[in-house]
Amino acid sequence: FALGGGAAQLAIGPDYREYHYQQDPSADAVNGVIYNFNAPARYDLTRDNAGAFAEVLAPLTKEIEVTAALRYDTISAIDDGVRGRKVGGDHSKTTYKVSARYQPTQQLLSRGSYGTGFKAPDMLDIAQPIVNAGFTASSWGCPIQDPTLCRPGTTQYNVLSTGNENLRPETSKQFTVGMRFEPSSRFSAGLDLWDVKIKDAVSAVSEQQAWANPDQFRQLFSTYTEPATGNTYWAFLRSSVNIGQTHNRGIDWDLTGRHRFGFGNLT
Repeated sequence: FALGGGAAQLAIGPDYREYHYQQDPSADAVNGVIYNFNAPARYDLTRDNAGAFAEVLAPLTKEIEVTAALRYDTISAIDDGVRGRKVGGDHSKTTYKVSARYQPTQQLLSRGSYGTGFKAPDMLDIAQPIVNAGFTASSWGCPIQDPTLCRPGTTQYNVLSTGNENLRPETSKQFTVGMRFEPSSRFSAGLDLWDVKIKDAVSAVSEQQAWANPDQFRQLFSTYTEPATGNTYWAFLRSSVNIGQTHNRGIDWDLTGRHRFGFGNLT
């Protein structure tokens, strides 16, 4: 349909995706033929997600243009073929974005946007079984006093990695506002302020935080049995968690100059 600045434009569309992550260690790896080697974990994880969107661009006048977009996503729980059960939950969310630009002259442009976001955790962040992930970066004393599980003195402890089936998706709110100025074809400048707030951000507790307060993070300490010696010690369990909110803000700017010489163009 016609508006003051021209014809409006509409885009609509769906999408559907299936994800499959599979890993099958060899029989020799599982049976310990390779000395002092932890067998790789066996995975058989699948999930799917579907979405639909609509976006309209409306040139209200020759100088003002507005765009509005709406999207719906649904993501299924993970089907764990090895353990024979569903892991995590189903998640869905409707997100949107509104943006506008104002160009009173050919040399000056102002623009801004506001929107929301949605991101489900990765499959391994949710459903990965416990696997050996090396050692701590630093040497530590015994995190929880137990003579049978403490390594002597100060040393590195094993790290185990695993998924967290209670992870929630990240959601966000973000905005931008800025302008561009191009007085001639030889020079242009741009300035944009951006702001992003993420809720339920997915991250992990560091070993420094865990050893600083082992009582608070008691659930992040498990045990590990060495394949070579059969000895069992404490180990740090690294798992993704929803840490709360993160807030980032910044300014992007650029200055661009151009000049044409007889031998070529310099930018």
